[in-house]
Amino acid sequence: MINSITTDVPSSLDIEWVINNYCNFNCSYCTPDLYGNTSRALDLPIAVEFFNTVHQQHPGIKMLSLSGGEPTLWKHLPEFVDSVASDYFFHIITNGSRTLDWWRRFMYNRKIDRITISLHVEQIDWDKTFANIEFLQNQTDLTLLVLLKPGSKEILEQFVKRITDAKINASIKIKPLTSHDNRSVYNYNEDEKLWLQDFSYNKANINSYSGIAKRLIVDGKEHSMSYAYKLVAGGLNNFRGWNCNLGSSRMFIWHDGNVFPATCKTAMRKPIGNVFSNTLEVKTSSTKCADEFCHCAPDIRITKSRDV
Repeated sequence: MINSITTDVPSSLDIEWVINNYCNFNCSYCTPDLYGNTSRALDLPIAVEFFNTVHQQHPGIKMLSLSGGEPTLWKHLPEFVDSVASDYFFHIITNGSRTLDWWRRFMYNRKIDRITISLHVEQIDWDKTFANIEFLQNQTDLTLLVLLKPGSKEILEQFVKRITDAKINASIKIKPLTSHDNRSVYNYNEDEKLWLQDFSYNKANINSYSGIAKRLIVDGKEHSMSYAYKLVAGGLNNFRGWNCNLGSSRMFIWHDGNVFPATCKTAMRKPIGNVFSNTLEVKTSSTKCADEFCHCAPDIRITKSRDV
């Protein structure tokens, strides 16, 4: 039993923005909400104005993670980064499917603090993705997120071995998949469970920016941030009844513009703002968790504690 979770910088704000639900992948384990191609078009001035508002209300340390859909399909992405990146630790979560030439143009004279490439076994072009990884390894703090679909360990393991044999400068994390209807972890065989629990590889060029949280602290003991995935895999992600600092250290923005204090059902009962109307409520008090599972690693990292 665990009683408390926080990070080494609990005052920092972790923001995830699902820019769109435009995606060139349609993985079977993904919700259509993330690849339905129905999201409202977002103009650059609206986005810049809202994130200037966020910075005014939260002038401290902030990480802005852009996801989707596929965030690199947003035509204004380069200009958006150039407009607001000075106020944020900037993180892009991508499926890595853009061409090598696209990545070279995008990264030229532009600082992206962290890039996470999600490896989707159903859709990935292995050689193309490896070429992108080779290029990006020395451009940013690179993370490779291996989404473990049951029954796919062998082919994923082969690609992971290709990366480790090449001594790529990256952190590799094996992520368990959870059902979108009840948030429970997929059924894995014993070999897959061991891979989830035991695999470790970290040769990333860790960004020297010292303000962003780098360690997860569980009951006073420090772990890597990827330890959150091990909590999910081990079924230790039930925080119902805990006090959780939703909104003060976490913010989630859906592609319809609504802003929530996290991604869980407890947090998404009521928006705290909207990108299109440029509104944002500042939350300072903790919330009692009413969910059976906390499935999202950034949500797990929110400072939270059990009443004892």
